[in-house]
Amino acid sequence: MLVLVRPELLELEPSADGGGGENTLTGDVLTHTFLGSVTRLKIIGQETGLIADVPTVRVDSLPIGLRVVVHVPAAGTRLLSLGEEPASAGPDPGDR
Repeated sequence: MLVLVRPELLELEPSADGGGGENTLTGDVLTHTFLGSVTRLKIIGQETGLIADVPTVRVDSLPIGLRVVVHVPAAGTRLLSLGEEPASAGPDPGDR
């Protein structure tokens, strides 16, 4: 399963107890990329990685190496199945 969500919709906060509850992921801030009014953070968790855009004025409270809880909104989130699809044999040459 692949979860797609716009990076500016993710809400980050420092992790107080290691868990965040429903619709959350926990991970460590790996990088900051300054993009003007927003800074893009790469977060690495145990089983996944993600990108979050936060206002640049907030980035000092989320330094590299900090353990954070990422809240994933239910609205605006898309799920894609990565299951095996049967291979298409292509169009039937007898079907003209």
